[in-house]
Order: sequence, then structure tokens, then C-alpha cells
Amino acid sequence: MRLSGYGMRRQNKRRVAT
Repeated sequence: MRLSGYGMRRQNKRRVAT
């Protein structure tokens, strides 16, 4: 489950959990 690839660039360390 990944967002539109917007959080992956911001918190790529914790796999954005938004």
C-alpha cells in the first residue's frame, strides 16, 4: 500500500505510513 509516490520521497526511511 503506497501513496501516489509523494511520501516515499519525504520519509523514504520509514516507508511513509500516511
